[in-house]
Amino acid sequence: GYVLENGVATMPAAGSIYAAVDGKVEKITYNEETKKYSVRISHSGAFSSEIAGLDFAYVVEGGTVYKNLPVGY
Repeated sequence: GYVLENGVATMPAAGSIYAAVDGKVEKITYNEETKKYSVRISHSGAFSSEIAGLDFAYVVEGGTVYKNLPVGY
């Protein structure tokens, strides 16, 4: 399960994570302190999402994301 608060979904379990809808990877960042990746995805001119806390990112900046393929773990 997950907790949804102020538009942020938090999932306490480990596993592959998927984007809600198709999009394009705007930016991937790596936090040296937490050793985790964050992926920002643009879905349209007005809608984007960010997936944070990933151990691995399976995508590259500028790449296409599909809702049926994992973004990371």
